[in-house]
Amino acid sequence: MTWIDGMEAAKKHLHPNRVLLRVLVPVLAWASVSYLLTVQSYSHSETLTYSDVTLTVDEGLVSLLIPLTRLADGHNATSDFQIYSLHKENGWATDRWVTVDGSTRFRTREYLDIIRKSGQHETYRIGTRYGFGYVLIDQRGTSSSRPGFLLWLIVPIWSVIAACTTLISLLSISRPRVSLRALMILTAVAALLAVLPTLRAPA
Repeated sequence: MTWIDGMEAAKKHLHPNRVLLRVLVPVLAWASVSYLLTVQSYSHSETLTYSDVTLTVDEGLVSLLIPLTRLADGHNATSDFQIYSLHKENGWATDRWVTVDGSTRFRTREYLDIIRKSGQHETYRIGTRYGFGYVLIDQRGTSSSRPGFLLWLIVPIWSVIAACTTLISLLSISRPRVSLRALMILTAVAALLAVLPTLRAPA
């Protein structure tokens, strides 16, 4: 056996270990990040809003609120970033998050319970299971800025991290070549998604 043959044999011998590492490292990364973000989300909640589209991290959940109606003429959409901490009274946690300036909002799980108990089936259409869920909210007659429907999507933090970890792992293994045409299509789709929430209804 020549020296080159020996090196090739060694590479073949290490190949299963490399495959194991490619699987094990993403799994450990997913578990660690999911755990840290989930624990953090029980003491602080981040909310990112772009033109009334709101992304929220809250008590182990990630939710996305999407307006399905164009912005009414004469109204302005909201775009901001807020960090909430758990509001406490006499040392006990309440059902609300609060910012430094005093702005408050309900915790996601608490608000879902309020919707279920309200019995307003014409206003709220809700479906949840195992941390995944959706709420279709009818704002017709109650909102002047977006008098239509809102779609509220809810998923666990771990599922978002798992999807991102899987995508990154697949891209690192396959290393696909992205053509200029594909980049242009992706850019056009991203631009369209950014423009849609800013559309206004005719006066």
